[in-house]
Amino acid sequence: MIAIIPTSTTESWYQETVTLDGVDYVLSFAWSERVRRWYLDIATADGTALRSGLKIVADRPLTQRMTDDLRPAGELWSFDRKGEGIDPDIRDLGRRVFLLYVEEDTVG
Repeated sequence: MIAIIPTSTTESWYQETVTLDGVDYVLSFAWSERVRRWYLDIATADGTALRSGLKIVADRPLTQRMTDDLRPAGELWSFDRKGEGIDPDIRDLGRRVFLLYVEEDTVG
C-alpha cells in the first residue's frame, strides 16, 4: 500500500508522529530560506535520531540509503504530482509535492 504523509502547507518548521508499517516515527520538517529547500529529520518515537538533514528532492526515494536497523521498513518518496520533477518550494510541500510512504510489502 502507498500512503500520503500529511504535511503542513503553512509552517516552515514542524514535527509530526507518523505510523509506518506499524511503527511510530517522528518526522521533523524544516525550510531553509537561505538555500530555499525543505529538509527532513527522521527519529524513532523515543527520539533516537535515524537521519538528519535529509534534503527533500522531487521524485526521489528519501530513505533508500538508510542502513540503520530501526529505519522504516518501506520507502519514503517525494512525488511531484505535476510530473515536472521540481523540488518543493516553501508552500509546495503537500500541495504540488507529496511525501509518500510505500509499505514494505509493496516495495519488496
